[in-house]
Amino acid sequence: MNHFPIPQTIAPTIAPRNWAHSGYRAGAWPQRAFAGALLLLALLSASVSANNQCPADQLIASYRLTQQQHGQAPQVTTLQLVRHGNRVAMADIGAQHSQSWTKLSNQRLISSRHYDDHQRSIDYASSELRQRGGNSQWQQHYQLVPPALFSQLTLQPQPQQPQQLSQECAALRHYRGQQDQRHVTLHWLNQLQLPQYWQVQAPHSQWQLQLIGIDHQPQAIDAFFAQRDQYQAVDFADIGDNEQDPFLRQMISLGFKPLQGITAH
Repeated sequence: MNHFPIPQTIAPTIAPRNWAHSGYRAGAWPQRAFAGALLLLALLSASVSANNQCPADQLIASYRLTQQQHGQAPQVTTLQLVRHGNRVAMADIGAQHSQSWTKLSNQRLISSRHYDDHQRSIDYASSELRQRGGNSQWQQHYQLVPPALFSQLTLQPQPQQPQQLSQECAALRHYRGQQDQRHVTLHWLNQLQLPQYWQVQAPHSQWQLQLIGIDHQPQAIDAFFAQRDQYQAVDFADIGDNEQDPFLRQMISLGFKPLQGITAH
């Protein structure tokens, strides 16, 4: 796991200048200018380094989802949110299936549902996502938390902000509030646009999503999508023409559920 490494210092380079005819006391004004330039470049370098060292678009975030009905034992599931540029996926590790979304240049979404044990995929066009009740909002798939939820929550007083870059990446915003008679607690990693902890308590049930690790290694991210890109795929619109396929026949018999994604709700 890559836990927000502190970047190496980037030393700025300043071109020399002849100050002999500047009219100022030798060494005084040039030194102040040089120091000011160094400070400016250091601030710019820190800003660029922060963006580079908090790569929100390239990560695998692992979560533990705990769901419990009143009087019953809790059910625990391990989930992975995978981001790779304009692609995002959510995988249910125990069930061995996942769903991915790709944002096209026209901002529309296409989606694929992947079945690891069968090494098969079913592809859904943007229009099919809407027809089957799928969520076509990219940002919710990207960050798990519905963007509209933040307007229903109250940002809590923040502790002193961290100074080190590794801590900046892990800086939390704490939210609380009510949503449809449910109490919501959200600890939000703002730099990474991820929930670190998300709990919803209803009168007779509750669930919580807990971040357990983040991996920024490109090899692991590439491997996740490369594996599923190799699966035999069929367009959802063509399933009716392939009813002799044992896998598709099984999917038809089970019924196709609305494409809501494997997210906590």
